[in-house]
Amino acid sequence: MFGEVEKLIKENSLLRIGKNDLKNQVEKLNIANGMLREENLSRQMASEKMNEQVLNLEKEVKSLKEKLSDKANQQKEVYCVFNRIAT
Repeated sequence: MFGEVEKLIKENSLLRIGKNDLKNQVEKLNIANGMLREENLSRQMASEKMNEQVLNLEKEVKSLKEKLSDKANQQKEVYCVFNRIAT
């Protein structure tokens, strides 16, 4: 009987050690999870900011294309007037 009690005590000690190891692993994983959540949030915010910048740049490109087209049309008009005067 004493041997069986001793065996149960050893088994209990091993289980306690295993439980503590698992608790430590869970704590480490929770810390890593928190860090990854913060990193993910930071990346989402950066992505939103970049998307906003892209939209602003697209608007600027559209505006510049319109101005370029207007200038090209003005230049064509001047060229046509110049040709009429020259002929």
